[in-house]
Amino acid sequence: MAFREEERDFLLTNAARDRAEHLLKEMRQVAADAEVQATTRDDLTTDQAEVGRQAMEQAIIAAQRMLDSLNQAMALAERAARAGGWEELDALEGGPTAQGRALAAEDLDAANDFDLADDEDDEDLVEDDEED
Repeated sequence: MAFREEERDFLLTNAARDRAEHLLKEMRQVAADAEVQATTRDDLTTDQAEVGRQAMEQAIIAAQRMLDSLNQAMALAERAARAGGWEELDALEGGPTAQGRALAAEDLDAANDFDLADDEDDEDLVEDDEED
């Protein structure tokens, strides 16, 4: 079955969003675990623990921004699919969504190139998703 370009974009963006959600969930868990471990470690100074906490907090903020961007890209792709294509959406909304789409495609390519885990861990992700 062949997909129209906007349907393909929506599906790819949805997959990237799912990966980003999983990444964010894991990052929050790791941050919580690290916070607990930092209190019991004798080899970390208070300053080192604080720098690590701040770095993880910034990484979580960046991951949340990525997820928000993917959600916006999905909304745009969904509107394009309902409108009948990107050009039709441009005509309906009176704007050059093609330029925004090109930027979103670059972000999507970067997100799809980002490997969250090795293949062995990916199998665990599928099992986790099936349990939900």
